[in-house]
Amino acid sequence: MNLFLLNRAKALWMSGQNGKAASEACFLLSWIDPEAACYADAQKLMQEVKAQVRSDIDFEMRQKYNDKVRLESDRIAAARAVGVAFGNGQKPTTTNLMWLK
Repeated sequence: MNLFLLNRAKALWMSGQNGKAASEACFLLSWIDPEAACYADAQKLMQEVKAQVRSDIDFEMRQKYNDKVRLESDRIAAARAVGVAFGNGQKPTTTNLMWLK
């Protein structure tokens, strides 16, 4: 039974290395008895799944961070463009100091 669970988990993980496959494979691996002969292989597969999921999460977090930085940079550039356009549209001002005589 333990070997069946291990093989099923390996098949699930190899068929699609995504979050759903990782969840299902880890669920199956959790049912393997620690006293079973294939427990070491199950642990090895669990570590592989864990490393892949961690890598995916790190990549996603890096992408979110880069998107936020890019969005903030674009927002600052847009505000700067509005300010420059407003400044360029001003009429020249003249100050009449002749009344001080």
